[in-house]
Amino acid sequence: MHLKRFMITVGAITCLSLVYIYLQIQIYDLGYQGESKRTDLQKHWDIHGDIMNDIYQLKSANHLGEKILSNNSHMKFLDSRHIVKLETPVEIAQHSGLESRKEKSLTQKMNPLVSLLTLKSQAEAEPVK
Repeated sequence: MHLKRFMITVGAITCLSLVYIYLQIQIYDLGYQGESKRTDLQKHWDIHGDIMNDIYQLKSANHLGEKILSNNSHMKFLDSRHIVKLETPVEIAQHSGLESRKEKSLTQKMNPLVSLLTLKSQAEAEPVK
């Protein structure tokens, strides 16, 4: 009688342990599936970020302005008289390069006493020590 009860108890413990092991395997499997989905999602977000960056560059005002103002563009403004082209600082420096040479020659010809009495601009002023 005790043997029959022992066998039933051992069988029940064995079945419960097999169910427990199966559940643990399912937990690890779901964990690995979640990790692979997370890496796939991260890869898709990276691709999405690159594509969005490309779209934002194509939609940028600088790119659209270059596209519209290019000579072979099919897009036209309604009134071309209202387009204002600004000179960049590089172009301004190139144009003022000749004028700055003239100004240097004038300052060299000035009286040293007059150059001492002139006020320097803020950018040329030296800090007081």
